[in-house]
Amino acid sequence: IARFGKFQDHKGGEQNLNLFDVKFSTYTFILFGNLPVEIKSEVNRRAKLASIEVKFINNVSDEKKFELLSRCECQIFLSSFEGYGYPPIESAYVGTPSIIYPLDVFKETIGSSAFYIDDINQIKKKYDEYINQYDAEETRDKIIEKTSLDSYSKRIDYIIKRSKSINNLSFLETVLVHFRYALMCFINKINELRK
Repeated sequence: IARFGKFQDHKGGEQNLNLFDVKFSTYTFILFGNLPVEIKSEVNRRAKLASIEVKFINNVSDEKKFELLSRCECQIFLSSFEGYGYPPIESAYVGTPSIIYPLDVFKETIGSSAFYIDDINQIKKKYDEYINQYDAEETRDKIIEKTSLDSYSKRIDYIIKRSKSINNLSFLETVLVHFRYALMCFINKINELRK
């Protein structure tokens, strides 16, 4: 089971620590990100009580991150606020399901390609059900289509056409050009890793 990011409140904070439950006693948790020593100590303490193995991964290359993520059974990403929310998209791309909160950004970017929960207890109760119903190939195809450069270009062109009535169109165009460039870089990196 993978988990990305810091243990800050808006990234799941204390809730992430509550994942270390005997329900997952046969699992290995891979925690990506540079965590403070006190958080690592608490994670290790709780993991030991629940007989869970923990691996901390820092400063990993994209290639290694995607390799590790593709070998995980699931990614749990309990963020309550995201600007774009890359981890669930990356996870779906390599065929690994994500369990996430139903944020609007996730509904837009990943849609039905993840499992949405309202509270952490749903993970413990329904984890096996979520994993068993996940169709990695179908999800990957949906994500590739949804995140293709062509798909984003069409949406951006649509936004520009609809916003012709905005007085400050040059500002909007500048924002969208930078957004398009960032997406192209992201998509190119994923395509490189696919080869």
